[in-house]
Amino acid sequence: SMAHIAGENYPLYGVAKNVAVGETPEITMNHLTSLIEVNVYNEVGEDIVVSNISFTAPESVVGTYYVDFTGAAPAFVSSGANYVSNTATLNVVDGEAIVSDEDPAKFYLAVKPFTAAAGSTMTVKVTTSDEKYQEFPSTRDFDVVFKSGKIKKINVYVTNLNEPAAAPEYTLPFTETFGESLGDFTAEGEIPAGLSYVWAYDSSYGAKASAY
Repeated sequence: SMAHIAGENYPLYGVAKNVAVGETPEITMNHLTSLIEVNVYNEVGEDIVVSNISFTAPESVVGTYYVDFTGAAPAFVSSGANYVSNTATLNVVDGEAIVSDEDPAKFYLAVKPFTAAAGSTMTVKVTTSDEKYQEFPSTRDFDVVFKSGKIKKINVYVTNLNEPAAAPEYTLPFTETFGESLGDFTAEGEIPAGLSYVWAYDSSYGAKASAY
C-alpha cells in the first residue's frame, strides 16, 4: 500500500489457483495500480503554490474498470467511455509554497498500468493557486511502461506560467430582471378553475408561480 504517500488505499490483489483439498493456499499480494511521481521544480523567480496536477495519457488511465484475473496478468476492461478518462487529476488542498530554485515538491497520482507507445504524447499540467498554469507535453521515441506496483518519476520545470483562460462570454436569447413587472414576458395558457393566476409579478419575489 502507498497510503502513506497520498492518503489513499491502493488496490491489491492475490489469486490462488488449483489448491488441492486439505492444502492451505499461499497468496502473494500485488499492486493493481501504477504510481506517478511528479517532481515540480520552481524556476519562475518567486514562490508558487500548486493547486492542481494533471496527467494526460494516450489512453484511459483512471475511472471504473472490470478486472479480469484469469490470465497471467490482470486485464483492465473499461466499464464504458463515460466512466473512464485519459486524464488523472490531483487537487492539492492547503499546499505549501514551493520556493524558487530549491528542492522540488513531489506529487503522486495513481493510474491504471499502461504502456505509452513510441510516438505518443503524454502531458503534465501544473496549475497554481492563482489559476496560472504551464503544460509539459512529452513525446518519446520509445515505449514508456507504467507498471503496477512501480513508481514512474516525471520531472517538470515551471519556468513560464500562463495567465488563466478568460471566462467564456455568453449571449442570452432573453433577458428580464422582473424587478418591477413581468416586462416583455406574458403568461399564456388557461388558468385552472379556482385560481386567479399561475404566473404573476410580486414585489418581494419578482416573477412568481403559485398553485393557490
